[in-house]
Amino acid sequence: MRLLLSLSLLVFSASLVNAEQAVSDDDLRASIQTALPLVEKATKVAFQERACYTCHNGGVTTVAIEAARLHGFEVDRQIVLDQMERAQTNLTRAIGRVGIGGRTPGQADGIGWQLMTLSAGDWPADEATQLAVEHLILVDHEEDHWVWRGRPRPPTVASPFTTTWAVVRGVLDYTTPETELGVAVRVTEARDWLIRTPSRDTEESVSKLRTLKLVDADEGVIRDEAKKLLDWQQDDGGWSQLPGEKTDAYATSTALIALIESGQVRREDATLQAGLRFLLDSQLEDGSWHVKKRAPFVQPHFETSFPHEKDQFISAVATAWSVYAMSQLLPRVADRDQSLAAMGKDDDEAKHEFTPQQLAFFTDKVEPILQRKCYRCHTNTKEPKGDLALNTRDEILIGGYGGPGAVPGKPEESMIFKSLNAPPESLVPQMPPRGGKLPQEEIELIKQWIEMGVPHRN
Repeated sequence: MRLLLSLSLLVFSASLVNAEQAVSDDDLRASIQTALPLVEKATKVAFQERACYTCHNGGVTTVAIEAARLHGFEVDRQIVLDQMERAQTNLTRAIGRVGIGGRTPGQADGIGWQLMTLSAGDWPADEATQLAVEHLILVDHEEDHWVWRGRPRPPTVASPFTTTWAVVRGVLDYTTPETELGVAVRVTEARDWLIRTPSRDTEESVSKLRTLKLVDADEGVIRDEAKKLLDWQQDDGGWSQLPGEKTDAYATSTALIALIESGQVRREDATLQAGLRFLLDSQLEDGSWHVKKRAPFVQPHFETSFPHEKDQFISAVATAWSVYAMSQLLPRVADRDQSLAAMGKDDDEAKHEFTPQQLAFFTDKVEPILQRKCYRCHTNTKEPKGDLALNTRDEILIGGYGGPGAVPGKPEESMIFKSLNAPPESLVPQMPPRGGKLPQEEIELIKQWIEMGVPHRN
């Protein structure tokens, strides 16, 4: 028995480091404190630049920011609240367009991540989370797991292991008595699929290990996957995304998270300490970690203020996961004593009441223009162009891929107005796409409508 125990410790720890060699809490705090402002700023900028929910600068970064707060760091909680409100709104909007079980933008990954974003800030279960869980029960129901069916965007959106982890992680936090049976059936199927399906690279092993722990798989199965992941650790203490590739902060931070969550390493273990040392040594002076982009360009690039230009999205994710991984090893000093959802916001826009004259301005002067030039592509169909629907005021304010359709009182920040005035060489798409530019007097009517707060009959 003692021999078996000794062999087990050798497999998972190899050796323990002494106190002088170990990465200290102060080391972790200093690293997090340097990285956190970059993560917060990029999250805020992305929120302003894109009206749609984003996993890279909305999901992962929000989870990291809230984790840092719970472990003693001062953060801007409004960032988390903004992201949660967007996620909650988008769940209803996206699923409402395609129906429960249909193909939403971001597919199962996106819905799972939006649930994780809400859970990070302790958002209470509501109609949107109920709808999302019901939706994910039916998505890919012909399979025994969940899959990404779009163009692969490795490493974050490419593998069924990662998609399955995102879904399971999301639904378990928002299961209700009404969805309990459906969740149990799908999660059991996913567990069995995970057990019999070997992981092929670090991303798959990380996602598999995290999910096995979530679904209470047999401890032996969890231990075997952890050993496999540990065997892929490189001499510099880091992990690479693919066999034979260079180690980086994305693969290393996520591997550490999986090992910590699964309970298969201890803080003093040499393997964990080597991974932490890799992260500290590879962190740049500005606080970020630079990871090379592998995913193809699927949507137009936009700047989020995060360093590393075309590599900034995956670098932001790697930096956020590094913050999250190191936070988990610090003492928890804050509780969710004040639910972010309960904080609320003084939403003047939701309470705004328009005068009969303002509503008449919309119905008599603005809506005829929209009907004639915009509604054909931008009504609330399953896939409005650019994800921008103009049927209701809420849809217009939420906007699409290019940002808010209209920002009340600010035409220059409103995608509708910017598109109408875009010069041919602009990166902003010109609207309408056919028939030439609108007459200037009609553009002025759109401008006045936005300036008066975007009155609308719906």
